[in-house]
Amino acid sequence: MNIFIITILLFLSPPPVELFLSDSVDIYWPCIDVSGKSFLMTSLEAGNEDIMMLTDGKKKSLNINTPENEGTQSLTADGNMLYFTGCGQPDNIGRCDIYVTYRISDSLWSQPINLGYPVNSEDWEAQPAISPDGSKLFFASNRSGGKGRSDIWCSTLLHRLPDGSQYWSEPVNLYINTVGDEMAPYLYYDAKTLFFSSTSYSGEGGMDIFKVDLKAKTKPENLGSPINTSKNEMGIAIDADGKKVYFTADSGGRKAIYTTFLSEELQCPEVSYMNFTVTDENGRHLLPDKLLLQSYTTGDTLAWYDNISSNRGMLSVLQANNEVLLTVLKKGYLIYSEVFNTGKASRNQPLEKKIVMRVIAPETTAVLHGIFFEHDSYKLSNKSIDELNQLVEFLKINPKVKIEISGHTDNTGTSEYNFKLSEQRAIEVYKYLFINRIRKERMTYKGYGATKPIANNSTEEGRSENRRTEIKIK
Repeated sequence: MNIFIITILLFLSPPPVELFLSDSVDIYWPCIDVSGKSFLMTSLEAGNEDIMMLTDGKKKSLNINTPENEGTQSLTADGNMLYFTGCGQPDNIGRCDIYVTYRISDSLWSQPINLGYPVNSEDWEAQPAISPDGSKLFFASNRSGGKGRSDIWCSTLLHRLPDGSQYWSEPVNLYINTVGDEMAPYLYYDAKTLFFSSTSYSGEGGMDIFKVDLKAKTKPENLGSPINTSKNEMGIAIDADGKKVYFTADSGGRKAIYTTFLSEELQCPEVSYMNFTVTDENGRHLLPDKLLLQSYTTGDTLAWYDNISSNRGMLSVLQANNEVLLTVLKKGYLIYSEVFNTGKASRNQPLEKKIVMRVIAPETTAVLHGIFFEHDSYKLSNKSIDELNQLVEFLKINPKVKIEISGHTDNTGTSEYNFKLSEQRAIEVYKYLFINRIRKERMTYKGYGATKPIANNSTEEGRSENRRTEIKIK
């Protein structure tokens, strides 16, 4: 019994273990994808920084490394896009800039692309942390307009071009910044838990690692011992189980990566992931123009792929038993919309989702599962906007398509009331499309009331399915 208790205590709070005991050079900045299969790090040898991949327990240099400095890297959750700091590069805007490269194969990456303005400036930009879906970028900079010597900033992705270049929004200064140094951001897979290093907040000494909830705007929480010490700790990554942590610390005058487990109160929610496959009705593989996965309840983006980023497979980080809305677009194919529950997945056995796209043809219909109205009203709910925008985009990439927008109700209420309500709802969708420059000649609208049920009206689940908005190709 005593041995059992001691074993449990050691598991709950083990001392950090150095990951690379045999290395005499500086090794730091751990970086992993959600599957745990890709593990990257930065290596400093003879004054030169390079990005390395851990393969079969050995370091392997990436093909993007040059005689200049590349390091402090960050992967999207699927491991297909890599953001890193490049210093001394021929196309640097400032002393150090942030770059992106796309995965071509397991070990081969595309030519790096400088993110340019406004992410990069004539000042120092470094230590990128990309969100799981690649839509938000956190980074450290000493640019003007900040609060201290080094601040953490956040920018939102606006557009990706076919050549891989990206356009980002004007960076926003985070609320956690002080007059001191805040740097080394790391965003966990839930897209809201941010870890960072700071010299300003109360800690163990030197630079410590802290944790905040960005949505709730919580106060920075020190990770404490045994992670933080009187020396400098920065550069952190956490497994998808939310428990195992990798971080960088000084060790006898050199940097090394250590691993341990977070205490129970500091652990992050466990996540799994889902792989998406898109085909036509004959089983032929398709690259979607856009795949968007959102939380059905909050509207938060969980995954976003275009035909540039989807060429090596599509993956989304998921929390267990979450209702999600999936929308897929492909030119020449009907819009795909579905709501489903993620259930419970294992990291070792990810969920698989196969999406079958239908070729656009007259009289084919699609239910738009992401369009909602206020209760017993024709007023569009705010969380309908994303699905409506996907419908706008569907019509823009298929400029010859004409549609009928139809509203449907359950059998609650009178026939006259249901016909009127369903038509008013269809009109609201029509108006939204028209305001967003879809010509009225391409659209008609009609309310069908409760005359075309697709489920049994004797149950609440069935009535919920029958309350819907559809489009029909004309």
